[in-house]
Amino acid sequence: MSRAPIIALSAVAALFLATAAVFTVLFINERNETDRLTAARAARETTAGEVAKEREEADKSLADKRSRQNDLDAERDLLTQCVEATKAYFKLPVGNSPESDRLFKIMYDVCPQI
Repeated sequence: MSRAPIIALSAVAALFLATAAVFTVLFINERNETDRLTAARAARETTAGEVAKEREEADKSLADKRSRQNDLDAERDLLTQCVEATKAYFKLPVGNSPESDRLFKIMYDVCPQI
């Protein structure tokens, strides 16, 4: 009886086994790479979420500061009107005049708002 078929079948079986081992190693490496990339993506998404939250807080803080600046600008304008009207009123000669009445009205209307 000839051993050639058994040797040929053994060689083919060894080749299939080696091929299966190579594909198993490649599959495991690819799976590890996929897991690593998935973890990296999750970390970046978490970081992106944190950055978005910080940006939202910064935008709110900026809006609050702009609102405060607008309030201060309005108060500064009132103070300026009051001071200018008061200075002009006291520079006028004593007595009633249309200009003194106008300035007094400005002082009466504007100064109490401060």
